[in-house]
Amino acid sequence: MAWKEIPDFNDEKAVVKKTIHETSGTPVIEVQYEETGLWQALEIEGMYQMIYWKKPDGSEEYGTGRYLNALTGIEETITAKEDICRRAEESILDVKNGSSRLSDLFTEWKALTNWHTPKETELWDRFNNARDSHRNAVDASYENNKTIKEQLIQLQKQYNEGEYKTPDEWKQAEEKTEALFVQWKNTGNCRKEDNQTLWETFNAERQTFFNNRSTFYKERNKERKENNLKKQKLIEEMQLLSTDVNNWSSAAQKAQTLFDTWKTIPTAGREEDEKLWKQFNTLRKTFFEEKKAHDSLYDEAAEQKQKLIEEAETVLHYGDYSRSSTDHMKQLQKQWLELGYAGKRNEELWTRFKTALDTFFEEKNTTAREKHEAWVRSMTDSILWCENKITSLEEQNTNLRERQNTTRNTEKAEQISGWITENEERIKELQEEIERKKKELE
Repeated sequence: MAWKEIPDFNDEKAVVKKTIHETSGTPVIEVQYEETGLWQALEIEGMYQMIYWKKPDGSEEYGTGRYLNALTGIEETITAKEDICRRAEESILDVKNGSSRLSDLFTEWKALTNWHTPKETELWDRFNNARDSHRNAVDASYENNKTIKEQLIQLQKQYNEGEYKTPDEWKQAEEKTEALFVQWKNTGNCRKEDNQTLWETFNAERQTFFNNRSTFYKERNKERKENNLKKQKLIEEMQLLSTDVNNWSSAAQKAQTLFDTWKTIPTAGREEDEKLWKQFNTLRKTFFEEKKAHDSLYDEAAEQKQKLIEEAETVLHYGDYSRSSTDHMKQLQKQWLELGYAGKRNEELWTRFKTALDTFFEEKNTTAREKHEAWVRSMTDSILWCENKITSLEEQNTNLRERQNTTRNTEKAEQISGWITENEERIKELQEEIERKKKELE
């Protein structure tokens, strides 16, 4: 109930007392009349909002929406609004969840009584300033994310313009391209109109990279066909070499030259390499077996070492670095030492044998390292997937909580609560999966 002026209740002895409420800064008016009568009101915007009236006859009356401890109610409301302002200010820089939190705080504010005190007006301005500051922070974040994504587009263009001549170089470039994609996904949103345009540009650059890579492998397949023809030609020459031999020493040098040439020819593809090598190596073995039978000067040690060399080179050629192949090579080493000296050809034989051994163990170490690196990348990618999935589920829960807070349908609210619980359980499972994988990596 609002009064335009302070009443005196027609009592010349009425006493008017005016104090300032410390918390709200609002004047409090009390009128004591007819000894037992008491009238209390708040002076707000030139009007007197009655909060309590005890009449001389003992009856009591309260202002509309007021109660006996109205001043306590004002203090509680102001305290609550100050807390809302504090939480709003803490949310200013939270670009991800701040808007949702501020919306909830606004709902809290509207649920509180508005006493129209100066302090409440001051707090309302403070709350709105926090909301404005958050919007500015979101805008700044959008601009920053836009700049980052524009930089990622430029980097992808640079990768597209690179010259890659080997599968390893293409693999490294692809890893860089995928790293850019991960960074893109980890970068927050821009404004809606920028998001689509930037993504279309970035994705087009990615497609350009993969189209270029596809072209490279098409050309590589063409080269493999050419390598296939070169190896077939060496097979034909090895066949001719054994048909009519006048000088076994010269023929042996020719056979070795053919083998050396074979090793310089790049791959024709794994399956084709194995098939062609089997043909070539069978002819090569046959040739040296015939040469060994002809050359009576070979002693037993030289002959046995020649076998060990051929076995070592065969193991090396197939590129099998398993434990059984490794044990095989070690056994060949042991047999070599047991054979002893092989005459004037000993140094020549040892050079070939040592080359095969050294090459095998060097390539074995390289393969083992590459497999380990591939495993680490796979585990890292899996962890990243889990982290991204967690982020997605958390965003879903944020949206679900907003829907839950706004729906009036109890059944729907319970259903949403169930969805949130399912997401939280899935998040826990993913977090445990991440910890397990990280321990494995350690």
